[in-house]
This record gives sequence, C-alpha cells and structure tokens, in this order.
Amino acid sequence: RKERNKKKFQGGPPTTLAATAILSLSQLLQTCYNFNFRSNLLQIIVRQANHRSCEEVRSSCCQALAAMFSKDVQGEASLEAVRRMSKMIKERQQHSGGRRGGIIVRPELLNTWLSLPLRVHEDEAMAAKLAAQAKAKKAKKSQRDKEMADIEKEMKEG
Repeated sequence: RKERNKKKFQGGPPTTLAATAILSLSQLLQTCYNFNFRSNLLQIIVRQANHRSCEEVRSSCCQALAAMFSKDVQGEASLEAVRRMSKMIKERQQHSGGRRGGIIVRPELLNTWLSLPLRVHEDEAMAAKLAAQAKAKKAKKSQRDKEMADIEKEMKEG
C-alpha cells in the first residue's frame, strides 16, 4: 500500500478513472466556464495542463483553457486562469531551486496564452497615448486658469 501512495505522489500517469474525470472537467470548462465553482475547476485544469506523463490529459486541459480564453468576453475567468498559471510557474521555479535541465512548465501550457485576445494595434495605442497627453495638458491649463482667477480676485480685494 505504501508503494502505491509513493507512486501517486511521484506524478505518474493517472488512473483511467482520474483521466476520465479530468477529461470531463476540461469539457465542462470549454462549454460553460461561468459558474460558482469555476475557481475549483480552474485549479484542477491548470495543474493538469502541465502534467508530465499523460499527453491526452495535458492536451485536453490546454485546449480547454485556450477555448475559454477565446470565448471569455468579460475576461474575469481568463484573468483568474492566468493568475493561477503564473502562480504555478513561480512555485515550480522556487521548488526547482535554479536547477537546469528539467522542464518546469510544458510549452503547451504557455502556448495557451496565445489564445488570449490581447490585440492592441499601434494606431489604437498611439491614439490612447495622445488622448492621455491632451487630458493632462487640459487639466494643467485649468489648474493654471484657476490660480490666475484666485490671484485676480485677491488683487481686486486689496
């Protein structure tokens, strides 16, 4: 029995029942990701998306995350998933202790980030920058006008 528990914690291939459950959870994430237990579901899917021994589980979880990223209009679920993924990556880096040679994060997991709809064109970015500069300039001018009005008011009183 102790041998079985050791094998379980070494990250070996999941049992048939566990693989079926994970595949079902990934299908659930693909179809409807906005529900009460989303954080629990994301925790499992993100962890299994980096599974080292079972390709089927890993690819299914990564596909589910990519589908959720592309479908998520509000971005709340995507933000939560990305935060969980980055937290997992940081934890793996800390546990590796700077060792070289081992894969900390599978490339498939990182490729899911390419499905995030973060497309900002240069002209949109430039327009936003110009708008922010114009707003700051307008605020500075109104502050200066207010100070001039205060000075004029003081001069009239005195």
